[in-house]
Amino acid sequence: MKVIWYCGGHGACLSSNNTGEVNIDRTLGWLDHYVKGDKTADPGPTFEYVDQTGQFWASDTYPVRTDDTPLTAV
Repeated sequence: MKVIWYCGGHGACLSSNNTGEVNIDRTLGWLDHYVKGDKTADPGPTFEYVDQTGQFWASDTYPVRTDDTPLTAV
């Protein structure tokens, strides 16, 4: 699973770093790697987002449960 969160669509982009270029690059890299089978293409990190100040954050892990146990926020 690959997740790219961005502040477009129904969200509000409060930073100047909201051109969408990173999202397009990551999406095309993922398609090249997994759909076209080009294993030299970089699909980027597993989870990535940009915050309201324009800072990008990323992680190669994404804590998704594989069973039906509900996720409870505390």
